[in-house]
Amino acid sequence: MRRFWKFAAAFLAIACGAAAQDLAPQVLLLARIRSHMRDEISRVTNYTCLETTARFHSEHGGRSKAQSKMQPLDTVRLEVAYTNHREWYGSPGDRNFSEDSPVAFVGSGMIGNGFFAITLNNIFVSDLATFTYRGRTLGRPDGMAVRFSSGSPVGRTNGFLGWR
Repeated sequence: MRRFWKFAAAFLAIACGAAAQDLAPQVLLLARIRSHMRDEISRVTNYTCLETTARFHSEHGGRSKAQSKMQPLDTVRLEVAYTNHREWYGSPGDRNFSEDSPVAFVGSGMIGNGFFAITLNNIFVSDLATFTYRGRTLGRPDGMAVRFSSGSPVGRTNGFLGWR
C-alpha cells in the first residue's frame, strides 16, 4: 500500500509539472505575482490614518469640456481605520469609527471608499479582477519588467463610490 501512495504522489507531481509547462510564461508569472501579493496583503495590520481629500468640480454651463476648468469644491478630512479587511470612518480626532462609508461625512458631491487595502484586496486576493498581459517594458535596466492591465466589472468590487 505504501508503494501505491509513492506512485500516486510521483504521478501527481509529473502531471502538475506537465500542466504547468502547457501554460504561457505570462500566465505563470501572473500566478506568482498574485500569490506573492496575497501573502503580503494577509500581513497588513490594523491601522488608522487621517485622510485628507481635496474635491473639485467644474461648471459645464454652455462651455466645452476643454474650456471647463476644475474649481475647488471642499476638503474632506476623515479618520480611517482598517481592521478585519474593512474600512471604518470617523471625524478627525474621534476614537469611535462607526461609519463604513465616507458618504455620511459630506454634505453633497461624490466620494468613495476602498482606496487603501480594500482596493488591493479586490485586485489581488478576490477573483474579481481580470488581467491582460501587455508585454515587457523599459521600466528596469535589466529589462525584466512586464506590464499587465487589470479591470474589475462594475458592481463586483467591495469598494463604493457614492454621492449626496
